[in-house]
Amino acid sequence: MAHILIRFALAALAFALSAGASADEVRLRNGDRLSGRVVSKSGELLEFETPYAGKLKIKWKEVTSLSTDAPVLVLVEGGSAPLRTRIAPADGSALHMVQTNAYAQLGKIQFINPKPEESGTGISYGGHVNVSAANSRGNNLTNRFYGDARFTARAKPYRYALAAKLNRASESGLLSASSWLGSGNYDRYLNERRFLYLRGSLEHDSFKDINRRRTLGGGYGTDLVRTERATLTVRGGADQVHVDHLVSADESFPALGWGLHATYRVGHGAPELFHEQDGYWNLARSNNLTVRSRTGLRIPLFDNLSASLQLNLDWDRAPAPGRKPVDSTLLLGAAYSW
Repeated sequence: MAHILIRFALAALAFALSAGASADEVRLRNGDRLSGRVVSKSGELLEFETPYAGKLKIKWKEVTSLSTDAPVLVLVEGGSAPLRTRIAPADGSALHMVQTNAYAQLGKIQFINPKPEESGTGISYGGHVNVSAANSRGNNLTNRFYGDARFTARAKPYRYALAAKLNRASESGLLSASSWLGSGNYDRYLNERRFLYLRGSLEHDSFKDINRRRTLGGGYGTDLVRTERATLTVRGGADQVHVDHLVSADESFPALGWGLHATYRVGHGAPELFHEQDGYWNLARSNNLTVRSRTGLRIPLFDNLSASLQLNLDWDRAPAPGRKPVDSTLLLGAAYSW
């Protein structure tokens, strides 16, 4: 009886180990076989994760066959929605979609596990929170807090983003900085990269003699670069700007407006460079030009937390009387991204 129980236990263990060892497999044109897990296929790259080499980027044209141990989402050329199915090799340059008992040529597979903006189903969310603070006591009493946050939602036909910034500082009990900014934009895509946009912002900066600066406008934009490592989005159009000053006379004017958002990461888990800029050129008074920018570096620490080094540079070509045209702030802090 004991022998039977031992054999049964060994058989169950062997079955469990064999089941746990199952994995996806990709075969390449040069004859190599890789075991692991299919992460996604987008454009001309297949992302494949292995336990021994991490995530790999494989050119799709080098793939000759693919099999998955569990169902994945597959979107074929001409398809309106992704199909959830296991993939098995088929004769020639084709894949067999098991659940639907259908065959598709490798070249007709557009996406595997597509993002919502690729499949047209659902919405993906992302953003970051960046915080920097300082507090000193002794001969000099200094307090400083800076924070900015950005939230983005992306679906295939549209994208919207909300952003906020707060900067407050005091020295020896006297306020030395007090400003905040809230902004938002909505992009409606005309195709995969080009879009029309609406945007607005509300700003306060007492040391620039700005009680409220309101902007509202729209225009045309494009995602010039959109890869795993780099992004570059530019936009330009017309804005209406109204400024309520604390001391000077209020003003309202039409403006040419623009925006730029760029990121670059050397590789997976590597530091990320970023630059964001928006500006307004006063059409009623051509010497009046306003530029706001953030440039910096995020260095991954663990999970979604990074150390951040950031330079904020604001330039007003025609500032209020008695005010300087340039404000710059260098910040070292922490950022959380998702």
